[in-house]
Amino acid sequence: MKYEVQIFEDVPFEPKPGEYKCEVLNRSGTVVIISINDKGEPTQERYGLVDRKEVYSLIEAGQIINLNFCYIAGFSLDEYRKKRSMNKGTNVLIKLYQARNTFFDTGKSFENAIGYKLYSSKSMSGYNDVSFNRAHFVDGDVDFGGAKFGNAKVDFYRVNFGNGRVNFKGTQFGDGKVVFKEAKFADGTVK
Repeated sequence: MKYEVQIFEDVPFEPKPGEYKCEVLNRSGTVVIISINDKGEPTQERYGLVDRKEVYSLIEAGQIINLNFCYIAGFSLDEYRKKRSMNKGTNVLIKLYQARNTFFDTGKSFENAIGYKLYSSKSMSGYNDVSFNRAHFVDGDVDFGGAKFGNAKVDFYRVNFGNGRVNFKGTQFGDGKVVFKEAKFADGTVK
């Protein structure tokens, strides 16, 4: 997928009614992504701009994180570990609410992440789901290697993994259901 990123830091992100609840994470601006599909047809999507350093602070504080409809550049748990003098490969606890329709303009991502408690809109009724539904992972390799999702349902429905390598080696999904329906892996390899 070819894409162009337009960042408008001074334009507040205004979601369509009912798109998401911004409970913890502030969207500091608006990002417009213009994507060109294989047929040369452009599409345009809007996202809320999120600073990865703020996400790192929320991880460290043990806060619940909602990344729905966000654009996040450079997010990497390797970087998180380095900045906190943690050993490479040390498990990192993330309390993820959801990451639906999120645009990850990054590589590496969630290597050795632990979903101690994966929150979703259904979690109050006894479910522990995590959703990457319709998320985009671009600009390099995607690494979920060694991640632990517990017994949560993990939803990768219509996720676009881009052209890089996708690593699920050593990932533990437990007894939960894992959905890859209509996920796109493009030209990269999958482990």
